[in-house]
Amino acid sequence: MKKLKDFINKVLTMRNLAVASIALMVVALLPVIMCSFHNYATGDDFYYGAAIKQALRDGRGFFGCISAMWSDIVEEYFAFQGTWSSGIMFRLVPVLVSERFYTVTTWISFLMLLGCTWYFLHYVLIAKCKWNSAAFWIVISIMSICLTQWMPFPRAGLFWYTGMIHYVFPFGITMLVFTWCFKYLETDKIRYYVGIILGMTYIGGAGYPEVVLAAGGVFFVFVWMAFIEKVRKKQLWLLSIPFLLEMIGFAISAAAPGNKNRGGEDFGFSITNPELFTA
Repeated sequence: MKKLKDFINKVLTMRNLAVASIALMVVALLPVIMCSFHNYATGDDFYYGAAIKQALRDGRGFFGCISAMWSDIVEEYFAFQGTWSSGIMFRLVPVLVSERFYTVTTWISFLMLLGCTWYFLHYVLIAKCKWNSAAFWIVISIMSICLTQWMPFPRAGLFWYTGMIHYVFPFGITMLVFTWCFKYLETDKIRYYVGIILGMTYIGGAGYPEVVLAAGGVFFVFVWMAFIEKVRKKQLWLLSIPFLLEMIGFAISAAAPGNKNRGGEDFGFSITNPELFTA
């Protein structure tokens, strides 16, 4: 019995568990990676890329493409939906480069879903909580498996550019913003604040779940730093500016006349309306 116990203690070390969890993560991601090389654009991708593609065919140049994209976004704002920052990214669909370049969609999803989650948790668990690297890799590996294998709609989140941009992409930006909030308050480096402003402004015009997540997360950082870590500096209050910019961006998105065409005549924003969290 003692030998068995010693053997288990020798094998089940944190390092070995970390290696095993990383190997399991790689195995779990392999099917997704293999499918990514056989990914092709579909209806919405061609629809949203049409304005810029036509501008390119007409030889209108860079500013002509920007003008065509802007006109298309404005038309959609009044006719279908108001998520303006997602709308910008929708029209930069990879198929504009080439048919095969669309395979980059899955890798963008990996970057924003897994890479940005890794960035956030590495800072929180390693820098803030002082975890060892083995424990961190166990957690991030298990989380990566869960985020990909139990995604509610994998086709949209991993392979469909429009769906990935509307939900996964802003989720990644939200993870970046949370990390930059902590780093800005600890280092006072302006580059983190610029990133927070740009990120929160973008999220204001993205999918509604990330609007709620980002607003709640930044508020949590504010409360944590103010009342737990007792930070007393003006930078803490400067977080209100990106928060306000997100709310302005969201107000522009929510005010779009086209929202009623997509959500129906009863479309609105209240705590009891599920459309607030699914649009």
